Amino acid sequence: MKNKSKTKLFIAIFSFLLLIPFRLPISVLLIDMFNSIAQIGGKEIPLDILRANVTITKIVYNLILSSIMVYNIEHLSRGIMCRKSDETFYWWTGILGILLLIYQGFDGYWTTELFNVITS
Repeated sequence: MKNKSKTKLFIAIFSFLLLIPFRLPISVLLIDMFNSIAQIGGKEIPLDILRANVTITKIVYNLILSSIMVYNIEHLSRGIMCRKSDETFYWWTGILGILLLIYQGFDGYWTTELFNVITS
C-alpha cells in the first residue's frame, strides 16, 4: 500500500512541475485577454491599471495552485508515513511552501516585465 501512495506523491509533484512551462503562455494570455477586454468598451484603460490587474490575477493563480500542491503533498505524506492529521506538518512541506513563495515572487516580477515588453 505504501508503494501506491509513494507513486501518487511522485505523480502530484511531477504534474505540478509540468505546469511550470505553461505559466509563461498563461501570462501572455492573461495580458492579451485583459487588453482585449479593456478595448471592448471603447475607452483606453491606463497601462498601470491593466498591469495591476494582470499581476494580481497571476498572484492569485499562483497562490491557488501552490496551496493545492502543498496541501496535497502534506496529505499524501501523512498517508505514506501513517501519521495522524492532528500532528505538526512535515519539514519538506514547509520547505516546499517557502520555495513556492520565492518562485511566486520571481514569477510575479517576470510577468510584470513581460507585460511591459508586450504593451510597449
